[in-house]
Amino acid sequence: MAKNKKGENIPARLRAAKNVEDLNIIALELAEQLMQDSEPSEAAHLLSEQARLEKVRNEIRTSLQTLYNRLESGTRVIITMLQEMAQTNTEMNYNALLTDIKKIGAFFDNMPGREDEYRKQFIANMTIQEMCAISDATIEALYQAAKCIYEKQHYEEAVDAFTFLTTINGKKYVFWLALGNSEYFCQNYEAALQAYRVGGELNPADPTYPLYAAACYEAMSDFDNALGALENTLNIIDYTKGDPALRHEVIAKREKIKNMKRRTK
Repeated sequence: MAKNKKGENIPARLRAAKNVEDLNIIALELAEQLMQDSEPSEAAHLLSEQARLEKVRNEIRTSLQTLYNRLESGTRVIITMLQEMAQTNTEMNYNALLTDIKKIGAFFDNMPGREDEYRKQFIANMTIQEMCAISDATIEALYQAAKCIYEKQHYEEAVDAFTFLTTINGKKYVFWLALGNSEYFCQNYEAALQAYRVGGELNPADPTYPLYAAACYEAMSDFDNALGALENTLNIIDYTKGDPALRHEVIAKREKIKNMKRRTK
């Protein structure tokens, strides 16, 4: 788990960040730590230490701001979709769901004064869902809302929605699969690969993750890694005695990638 030079938990502080100033402070501390822990590259030798520090800080700040914006947007689009779904689903208790979402918001708001308490819970591998006592039924409703956004092909909003869900409960591999798929259709292939990688680690018996990773590599014209991902897919199918039809599909896909690779030589 990432820590800054003071030993503080960076993921916890990142989740607690409420504004650009908070993100700037985290970015600066991370940049200073990176400067201490890493050897400078040849290009970096040409820059002064202060310039290098500022460059790393700006890169981290941009990344943190993007994540902060996605979490904020993800909350908003899920609430909007829940409102829409509640109009036709009489069994949905929209107000109860909104109360639970407000609990999550309060968790973030209260983080600055309760870092030690929350740090122990994160170290104990607790999710924000567990810390806020959010029921599985609520998380399932939020997932259905995010899924509906995805099925409407609002992929950029789906990225934000599933970023929110993976932050609230990063143990659910289906959230990572959905995030990867959303990133894929936004042509954010590197981000999709990261999501598939996490999902695959959580659910290593599912061949879907390396199969979809292969599609990302193919889109990037990285045929070697695409073939490697397909081999991983076949290994999982064989080990788990999976679907023979899927196995034939993967083999056909592998041959297609091999032909594409030959044509590029």
